[in-house]
Parts: sequence; C-alpha cells; structure tokens
Amino acid sequence: MIEVTKSASFEEVANNVKQNWKLIAKRYIPSDVETNVYTFKDISNGLGFNFKLPHENKHHFKVEVRLSLDQLKPQSTQTLQSKLLKEVGKQIIYVVGNYQIDEAYDPAFTKKHHYGYRQLEALHQDEDIMLDSAQAMVLGAKFSEFNQSADAKYDFLAPFNDNQIDLIKAVYSNLIKKFNLIANVISFGGFSTSVSNSKYLVATLKFQRIGGSKSFTINIFSNQVRKFAEKFAEHGMGEEQAIYFIIRTYLSKAVKEFSTNENLAPNLELDKESYIDMIADFPKQYFKLFE
Repeated sequence: MIEVTKSASFEEVANNVKQNWKLIAKRYIPSDVETNVYTFKDISNGLGFNFKLPHENKHHFKVEVRLSLDQLKPQSTQTLQSKLLKEVGKQIIYVVGNYQIDEAYDPAFTKKHHYGYRQLEALHQDEDIMLDSAQAMVLGAKFSEFNQSADAKYDFLAPFNDNQIDLIKAVYSNLIKKFNLIANVISFGGFSTSVSNSKYLVATLKFQRIGGSKSFTINIFSNQVRKFAEKFAEHGMGEEQAIYFIIRTYLSKAVKEFSTNENLAPNLELDKESYIDMIADFPKQYFKLFE
C-alpha cells in the first residue's frame, strides 16, 4: 500500500495519490467513465479529479472534484486510500446533489440548459452512475472488507435478495453449530433509504466462542456476494459457497492478525489457540463442512 507522511512534499503526495487512485478507479469507477487526475497550484496546492461521463455529449453536466493538499493528507489512523475514498466520494455526492437541486427547484433549468426529454434521460443515467460509485467509495472508506473486493461491474447499491438473506442466515447458523460458538443475531443494514424499504446492502456477523473473551465481527456486502457468486457459478457452485468463502476469507484474516499479538492476557491466549484451531478446520468448500 502506497502511503504519505505529514511531512511529505507536494510532489510526493501527488505521485502517491495518482498511484492509489489507479487502484480505486479500477474497483469503483465503471469502465465507461474516464478519469483523470491533475495537479493545481492557485490559491492552494492540490489535486483535481475529472470524470468524463458516458453521455456527456448529450448534456452539459461535468463532474470535477478538487482537493487541497491538507485534505489529501490522511490522519494518523487512516490510509491514503481510505482518505481518498472518503473525500472524493463525499465531493462527488455534493457536486451531483447540487445539480439535482438546481433541476428540482429552478423552473428555468431545462430551458437554460436546452434540455429535452432525451438529454434529461441521459443526464439522470450519468448522475445515477456517479452517485452509485460515490456512495460505494464512502462505504469502502469505512469498511476494509468492502474496499478489498468492491467491483463496479456488480451494481454497488443493489440489495440482497430474499434468497441471499436466507443463505447468509443458514451459513452462519451452520458455522455456529459446527464450531460450538455463541449464536448472535445477524445485523442487516445499508443506507437509510434502502433500510426503510427493507433493502439491505450489508450483513454483520459476530463470532465468539462460548466462555471466550475475544469476538470477531465480519461484514458481508451484497456487491461481494454477486461478484463471488458469479465466479463460483463457473465451477458449478451456488451462492452459499460465495457467502461461505467471504466469511472464511475475512474471519481467517482477522484471526491471523489477532494471533500475531505476542502480549496477550492468559484468557486471550486460550482464545487465540481455540480460534487458530477453528480456522484450520475450515474446509475450502462449504459442502465439506458437513462431512
């Protein structure tokens, strides 16, 4: 991971931002949206992010974000990538939102911009594309699990369907029974509008052994499930394998990070040994869990 320090020069920051942005764009920006990062030095030093929209030739709306050097430097607990995800995502939402407010409340909006039905339809498609990406970036800044596997090809904001929710519950329940863990309630969530309509984008699962002190929280996202389900379908496996793979991958990573701590209290040392043994017993394929 490419990072910057608080004492880094503008040129160092610019180079690191551009390198990190390549990774972000690959995950979060649809292939038909072109992006360009440029430096500016006017009132302050900073970097700009241009987005060439798929239907830009049909309307006048352009998405451009400018961040100063101070906005680009991450806080002590942040990575540069999470800082970029949060700041660029927030600014895109602001830019698109302001344009949508103009359309909603300015009676002369369509006349001023010479927009007819086709132009407005193209505009709304491009606005939706950018809002989906921007909200996904903000989500990726908050959840490392989402950021590591986010993929613009699989509709960031499409919620879990009923079958996927049932499968998440079933896979979790079977893991709890298999390894004799505490059965916690699964938390389903998303953005406020989606949750109010019972459309969930994330499921939060907690794993803790009975009598243990250490627990692990794993987040599963609808974007992840669709992505990995397609990959496993190529090998004749269903969505339950995709869900199991996501849980296994991120729980294994969390246990590994926990187990590298050499200064654990005696009760946590017992947890450490138990969780390491548990992960070692996780088969690669879900159906083998029942053998």
